Amino acid sequence: MAIQERNDRFAEQGQPEWAHYCEKCIRFFGKRDGRPEFMVCAIVSDGITIGHPCCNVAHCMEPLPNKRSRFCVGHKYLNNKCSVEACSFPIAPDLLTCNNPEHISIFQDYEIRKSANFQQKGQLSLEEEGSLAKSSAETCPQKSAAGNRPLRARFGCRQTHNEQLMVHPCGIIVAWATFFGSETVPQTVAMLKQVFREPGSMPEFFIYDNCCGVYNHLQATNDPLLDAVGCPVNAFHFECKHKASDIICREHCNPSKFPELINADGDWYFNSSKCEQLNSWLRGYQAILREMNADRYDFLLDELIMHKNHALVNDFMVLRGATGKRRQYQTGFKVV
Repeated sequence: MAIQERNDRFAEQGQPEWAHYCEKCIRFFGKRDGRPEFMVCAIVSDGITIGHPCCNVAHCMEPLPNKRSRFCVGHKYLNNKCSVEACSFPIAPDLLTCNNPEHISIFQDYEIRKSANFQQKGQLSLEEEGSLAKSSAETCPQKSAAGNRPLRARFGCRQTHNEQLMVHPCGIIVAWATFFGSETVPQTVAMLKQVFREPGSMPEFFIYDNCCGVYNHLQATNDPLLDAVGCPVNAFHFECKHKASDIICREHCNPSKFPELINADGDWYFNSSKCEQLNSWLRGYQAILREMNADRYDFLLDELIMHKNHALVNDFMVLRGATGKRRQYQTGFKVV
């Protein structure tokens, strides 16, 4: 398939602007004679929930045969298994559950909600809340007197959880990756190492809204990255969403404790909110992207990012707000 081959090639070669740097994303520090003594580079990361249909098995990354499928090819046999969680009985004819009356009742409720009126009302609710939960985790409205957990069923496919972005503070998107189950700290750290695995390419500062979690993870695993990369929390999140009682966060992830991030006038040198701004841009394509299969989704998102980066570089040159240069470009930095 041509799109899949193109995606594989792009994944191997990475974003063309991976090696971009400019005065908005790198800060030089000079000696008394004006010659630069050293420099620091920052990368900002954040996740955006767009999502596309994926296999109904949790954390499975295999693509669906088509967007109407519930399972990938490897898990196709589960189509014959009852859709209620923890039930392993085969499905009954014309149902997605077994013959258990309680399970059938859940499926019938699901079918009612799929009718035109309920579907329209549900779609409006999803759009208002910005939710992308397309299908299908159904909860039985009744709970047994014995206090058992309510039955849950999943009659459709899942949606991927989010796209994780790595962005220069100037707005150039370096890389993105799909997180299937959740946005976890280990996944984010693994992505950082994957994107900047070429020696000398790791940024001096990794700015993230949960950098205190990143710091704790690196410390708990004795990761040498902890000595090479500073972990300041996004300035807005630090002031509004992090507890003052969290001593580790206040001591090691307070952005104001990193003098390289602060101008002489006290303002922030790097724009640590750039990811949130780009998230607003990407949400404009949400209605198009979220119904695509994985190959077309990856293709379009790559193309959107590539053209966005190209437009930003042109703006830098026209406005002369930043004089951009490139390091020697290396291939293979797109996260898969």
